[in-house]
Amino acid sequence: MSPESTINTMIAPFTAHQKLILMLLIAVLIRLAAMPFFMHMDLLSEYRRINYAFDNWSFYPGFNRLTIFYIESLFYMFTKWFVVDPQLLLNLPDPAHSVASVTTHFIFTGDPHVFRHLFIFKLPYLVFDLLAALLIWRYFDGHRLQTVALALWLFNPVTLYASYFFGRFEVISLFFLIWTALCLKQNKLLLAAVVFGLALNCREINLVLVPVFALLLFNCWKQRTASLSVLATSAAVVVFFLCLPYLIEILFNVEPLFTRETGVLSVSKGVSAFFDSQIGSIYPYFVISIVCFFALTITNFDDPSELYLVGGLSMLLPLFMIGFTSAHYFSWAVPFLILAACHRQNLLLPILVLLLAWVFFWLFNPVGAHFTPLLATPIHEAFFGYNNFQGYYHSIFPDQQIFTPALLRDLFFSICVASMITVL
Repeated sequence: MSPESTINTMIAPFTAHQKLILMLLIAVLIRLAAMPFFMHMDLLSEYRRINYAFDNWSFYPGFNRLTIFYIESLFYMFTKWFVVDPQLLLNLPDPAHSVASVTTHFIFTGDPHVFRHLFIFKLPYLVFDLLAALLIWRYFDGHRLQTVALALWLFNPVTLYASYFFGRFEVISLFFLIWTALCLKQNKLLLAAVVFGLALNCREINLVLVPVFALLLFNCWKQRTASLSVLATSAAVVVFFLCLPYLIEILFNVEPLFTRETGVLSVSKGVSAFFDSQIGSIYPYFVISIVCFFALTITNFDDPSELYLVGGLSMLLPLFMIGFTSAHYFSWAVPFLILAACHRQNLLLPILVLLLAWVFFWLFNPVGAHFTPLLATPIHEAFFGYNNFQGYYHSIFPDQQIFTPALLRDLFFSICVASMITVL
């Protein structure tokens, strides 16, 4: 029995509305169970910056991630009164060094109110995660995979890990990318341009999707599916959002609050801020991506949302064929994988294999505090000294010389790459 048939058999007795409510309820319970107990120090770094901006009435953090910063700040504005002693826990004496250290991490996680604070800090992720789920449900409206697609979003390990265990803001960016796809599917091109512009100011990686959006505008012009005025306005909107940080700096004469430190935030350097970041090792992947992308230019797409999704996959997946830099980065490709199943046959199995291989790859490759007990230190600081999965594997199979962790890591990475090639 195929994965699709298995899932559909399990939920067959329920109506579409009941399936939606039931799956959302289960998903919320899973998220609520994880929100207060796990974090990477990146989450603390993020809210140290936000608290500092509030205290100093400075709301231009830097060239990157404006949309995410303002959304998180809006949530913090209504919840900061529930944060106990932010001057100690979120102390940031110097904005030039805003990344949380191990010391500040344990000060924060050792506080008796840490569970409350983690729950508050992850609230925007929960809200945008559920909103993204509703958008996916609407995108697949009437499609036989509607319930399966929703399940893939709500229960896939990648976005669950990124938002609620690692504690990263990726889901906010993904929400705007999913909304862009839905707008394109509904032929709301101008609204899609606005939402896509907001996505561009969420995450640096979204810049690689600009050529895809340009191609779909060209395709709409070629097929005469949109008027010239709508196409020109949509292009102007995207350009405006690309230039928005420059405009803020010029019109309001402001300087970035946070300078670049180890590639986390960047001063106003435009596109170079993306290439100088932690994923600066991705240069070779552009060769593959550009080949995949230009292969699209000779293909006719009747649906602009399909072109957007397939183009997004062609630009993103080659990045991960070269290597994973951080575990949560793969969440960038997840919405494109799920939504593409609406247009292409037989994608479900490779997507499931890909997600599963991703989990095992990181279990055997706990680099940079990914998939390590450090994430559970809010529960108890003793977790900091616990073995990771790779360590337990060594203790169970101490004399294993064939199936070493390095071999298994490479094996699961190869499965990931094979699944990506199948998807493409």
